[in-house]
Amino acid sequence: MHKKAFTPENAAILLIDHQVGTLAWTHSHDLNLVRENTFKLARIAKAAKIPVVLTSSMEDRAQGPLLPELQEILPEAFAARIKRPGIVNAMHHDGFNQAVVATGRNTDRVARALVKSPNLLIGKLDITKPADAESAVTAAVDTFGRIDVLVNNAANFYAGFFEELTPEQMERQLSTSLIGPMNVTRAILPVRRKQRSGSDILPEILPRGREYR
Repeated sequence: MHKKAFTPENAAILLIDHQVGTLAWTHSHDLNLVRENTFKLARIAKAAKIPVVLTSSMEDRAQGPLLPELQEILPEAFAARIKRPGIVNAMHHDGFNQAVVATGRNTDRVARALVKSPNLLIGKLDITKPADAESAVTAAVDTFGRIDVLVNNAANFYAGFFEELTPEQMERQLSTSLIGPMNVTRAILPVRRKQRSGSDILPEILPRGREYR
């Protein structure tokens, strides 16, 4: 198998309604085979660090909870699962759509996953690249006329002992969590000055007690 065929940059795995009750209604395929294939996908995603989005429908009803093995294999994705209130088609649920968008920067994949809307603009934005930030701001203004709120929520995090981090890992973390938001903010400031209004929502990358302007 080609090791680079599926990477965190070009792929995401969506596991929809793999619930105890729902799977019990499966008659077209061997239930054990369906379960094993699901767990294999989950383990592959974990090993390859491919983004995973889990979703379920009405866990408190006959559909039941998600398979408990998924919690063991993908505890973070399980905790962040999208619980739909009875919406059969997951792609029609805003929360699920937003979670899919958050898996990466592949605009073609995002466009296929989302329901079309005149109030939605899909664009490529790598915040570590100033040119991307400027293009995204220009596209948003050209489409909607203004930008009222900027949400800088991109981040990069490496768990482990600080002294074991490589210089490359530290550089990537700073590039995404600090320099990236600065790139986007710099790109949007001319628009803000012209509008004389706007709000920013930033992750907590700055020391407590200091106001960002």
